[in-house]
Amino acid sequence: MSIFRVRKNDNFVVMDKTALHDDRLSWKAKGIIAYMLSLPDDWTFFVEELATHASDGEDSLRTGLKELKRLGYLHRFPVKENGKIVKWETHVFETPQEELPEEIKPQQEKPDVEKPDVEKPDVEKPDVEFPDVENPTLLSINNTKYLSL
Repeated sequence: MSIFRVRKNDNFVVMDKTALHDDRLSWKAKGIIAYMLSLPDDWTFFVEELATHASDGEDSLRTGLKELKRLGYLHRFPVKENGKIVKWETHVFETPQEELPEEIKPQQEKPDVEKPDVEKPDVEKPDVEFPDVENPTLLSINNTKYLSL
């Protein structure tokens, strides 16, 4: 077998070989990461859009992305505003990351917490001054006619 190379003046990618030589990755995952690393650094990834660039389909792509995520090559997290997800942030790494660098860790949204009014809380007082003293009429079955068989 021979390898025929082209002169690399343009239309080429420079990437670390770690992912390509990682035996834990499937060929699918290796191809996905190579494709993702060929895109510009500020690229915004959409799974539906990525799936249109290969014949495998979206389910196959999602399987490969899960594999990359599990092994530390990919990190995806939601960006929330007012408690709702407005977009997904994706970080792709040439080498697996056990822990995310501080500068790209997602910011935890602080939940809106209402502070209770502690000065004068509203407390309902039960009416104990004039309790009901009359007994209600009891139900009785003595006046009921039974059929005898």
